[in-house]
Amino acid sequence: MIYILTYDHPHRKTQDLVFRLMYNIADRLVLVTIPWENRKNHVPLYSTKLPPTNVWPQWYGLEAQSLQEIPPGSIVVIGGAGILPSDFVKNNTVINSHCGWLPEVRGLDALKWAIYYDQPIGCTTHIVDAECDKGLMIERKEVELKPTDSLFSIAMKQYELEINMLVDCVIHKKWRDAKPFVEPANESNRRMKHATELQMMKRLDDRLVGLNV
Repeated sequence: MIYILTYDHPHRKTQDLVFRLMYNIADRLVLVTIPWENRKNHVPLYSTKLPPTNVWPQWYGLEAQSLQEIPPGSIVVIGGAGILPSDFVKNNTVINSHCGWLPEVRGLDALKWAIYYDQPIGCTTHIVDAECDKGLMIERKEVELKPTDSLFSIAMKQYELEINMLVDCVIHKKWRDAKPFVEPANESNRRMKHATELQMMKRLDDRLVGLNV
């Protein structure tokens, strides 16, 4: 079985992931829900998010279990989750798709920090360990940039790549070939402040203009 971990609340990434997987391996999917926690709402200057979904987990029609019911040694795919118990991560193969080029671009606002520090813009599928956005690498891919792109268009291409890579990883069992990251890991990023966002946008303009050179 493949266990899809998400919140007991509508969640966009989970929706797109589950709907894609249901076309391929619906008979092997089990939904695992954890409590949704309301967090302080950070309002960015420049949004990189799609509108929220209103699809509740129970509407998928999948068998549902709790985290405690997952047997050790299971394959668990993260649709949405916070920090998981260390024993759970240790005893299972927990797969995540991160919207950043690991291990260089870790944490929150990965796209914006990648632009700010002129790092690769991409996605990484990886097996989770006890540390944020580390573990074993399954696959990395870069987002193709064009001079006509905007921050939002890049974010949408990155999101689509993130979902595609995670679905592909599950269907083709790519986690079997996971390997350690060879590059040193950077510090995990926090939410980008507004003043830094303004600098980031200027650097994005310079980066896109540079594609014509």
